[in-house]
Amino acid sequence: EGTKSLLDQEESIAGLRWLYDLQHTNEVDPCQCGDQINENFVAGTVGIHNTTTGLIGSYANMAKSGELGFEWDAIVGPVGPTGLRGSQVSAGAFCITGNSKHPNEAFQVLDFYSTKEDGIEHVFFGAGSPGGRNDVWESDELNSIHSIFRMHQETYPEGPRKWHRPANARTSEFVDTLNNNLQAIWTDSVGFEEGVELTHQLVQEVLDKDPLA
Repeated sequence: EGTKSLLDQEESIAGLRWLYDLQHTNEVDPCQCGDQINENFVAGTVGIHNTTTGLIGSYANMAKSGELGFEWDAIVGPVGPTGLRGSQVSAGAFCITGNSKHPNEAFQVLDFYSTKEDGIEHVFFGAGSPGGRNDVWESDELNSIHSIFRMHQETYPEGPRKWHRPANARTSEFVDTLNNNLQAIWTDSVGFEEGVELTHQLVQEVLDKDPLA
């Protein structure tokens, strides 16, 4: 319902512990605190990473041009210990503001962005994920780049699982508080148990604040 932090739950702590151990116990993740994940993969300093389909077009183009010095592939994430498979809701919204000097022309541009043609073509040019059209994700033309798009449709026939936003609409504040405090855990600036408890308390404080609207 977006009013209670679940970071104190056993499953949440186990997930965070798994991420922590990747770096500090098993030493297979060089750093979870940076923002250079894509660059590290392209440079060959990490062998695998978790991301959206938004990078598939870029990787395919780089491989075709010889910029990638290795063979690469993409797969759908594995099923977790509870039998569930993780998913992520992503969106890129374009709006026409009330003070637009050319609202009709702007609408025509946005209308084109919603077409099947653009949904396919902008992936070919490395501009991100295909958008929300099923006929794009299922198209042979798109899947000629990589079969991951059709894999997603088959794995998630009903789409991604629900994303629980803060009920008080303080999403940005919640995410910033969460990420900043998780970073302290990943960098060992604070002990794991202490850091998780502190993060839980601080994000709950955000959820307890008055609604923005």
